[in-house]
Amino acid sequence: MRALALCGLVLASACTFPDVEIGSGGASTSTSSSTSTKSSASSTGVVGSSTATTGATSSSSTGIDPCQMCLLSSQCDCDGDTVPRYDPTHGCMGVMNDQKKSDCNDCESNVHPGQTGYFTAAIQGNDYDYDCNGTGEPKYLQGSCTTTSIASGCSKDFAQATVGCGMSVVVDHCANPGLGLNCVTSGSDSIPMMPCH
Repeated sequence: MRALALCGLVLASACTFPDVEIGSGGASTSTSSSTSTKSSASSTGVVGSSTATTGATSSSSTGIDPCQMCLLSSQCDCDGDTVPRYDPTHGCMGVMNDQKKSDCNDCESNVHPGQTGYFTAAIQGNDYDYDCNGTGEPKYLQGSCTTTSIASGCSKDFAQATVGCGMSVVVDHCANPGLGLNCVTSGSDSIPMMPCH
């Protein structure tokens, strides 16, 4: 009561108090039943995308990763990419009961068979196998515009050297000059990280 009276006297300053409960035993502070929660985003190392985890419940008290909890359940699409994993132990038979056609990493929504996009960051470690075929393939292969015929199209780009995933690469762009039978190099770009899938 005294604190409230003091607040009324000083109109120019803002007074805030914790929830106060007055009873026969005096004043005691109590915490509100609604607490604000801060969501934490885990970096997946995937450029331009975020991992969607569905069917998993987060438990801040246990500290267990929600996707790892999901993988131990009968939920067969933990990352929400619509491609189920092959995990007979938990009742997940994947795509047509074929492990090679199924999701090879059910905690990363960008990782699944048929992935056509390319990514500059590794899934983890040195793993760039976003399309689940067993290896990470660079977007740009070493080659030359002048060995590409106009008939096959001049929109392809080539790496000037063989470069691994995530490494710096210089890429030549091809164009159709309207003369001859082959494409020509129309310019080059230095790309800081080779995209792969």
